[in-house]
Amino acid sequence: MQSNTCLNCNSQVTESFCASCGQKTSTHRFSLKHFFTHDLLHGWLHLDKGFLFTTKELFTRPGHSIREYIQGKRVKHFHFISYIVILITVSVFFNQFIPFAHTELVPTTNYNTQESTKLFEYFTKDYNELYTKYQKLFYISYIPIYAFFSYLLFLNSKLNYAENLVLQTYKTATAILLGALFYMLAILYNDLEVLRSIFTLLGFVIYAYGIWFYYQFFSVYEKSKILLLIKAVIIEFISIFTFAFLIWIYIIIKHIVLK
Repeated sequence: MQSNTCLNCNSQVTESFCASCGQKTSTHRFSLKHFFTHDLLHGWLHLDKGFLFTTKELFTRPGHSIREYIQGKRVKHFHFISYIVILITVSVFFNQFIPFAHTELVPTTNYNTQESTKLFEYFTKDYNELYTKYQKLFYISYIPIYAFFSYLLFLNSKLNYAENLVLQTYKTATAILLGALFYMLAILYNDLEVLRSIFTLLGFVIYAYGIWFYYQFFSVYEKSKILLLIKAVIIEFISIFTFAFLIWIYIIIKHIVLK
């Protein structure tokens, strides 16, 4: 059905799309036939073209593709907020079915003193409690911390802090996706020792991925490739250290207040 008035905003239209709100001027009544042959298929294809395209890009040319996204090449990409929300939801869903605590995945270490053992027990207990209760917040809190350091170390790129938030959202989303895949494996395969080894390897993979991401993304802004690599390593290291430091501060304050 063609209308000279936009059914969404009531503006006068002369083209196939409304100049005011962007809605198509041709509309259709919903029917079961149209639902299954068009709407459902269109919805899946949209997800396929957007979500899967973005995922493919993040695993093949992450830095280049997200730099292009920030610079305006956005039609094919899935929106960064929608993308990370979907992956957080998937990750939290699968994580609840793992038959052991998250901190049990950390390889055990032999401690020489009772004080260090007690300190480690405090940390693992509180960390697991925080992670279990605020898992979504954990994921989201990575982003502003990493964005701050990427903004600070690459001021010459002229990217503002908001643009660094965008690139860190996509980067964090990829780490969440890898974590979700690990959770799926942990549900099907429950050998804790093997899973600990895979979990440790996954940590190195995510760290290396971050360096690769930064190296590609900022390659057009940094003349020295060696300096670019050093900065990429520093961002990953200092961001992880800062996040861990904040967790330790929270745990120390918690025990001082409750003591």
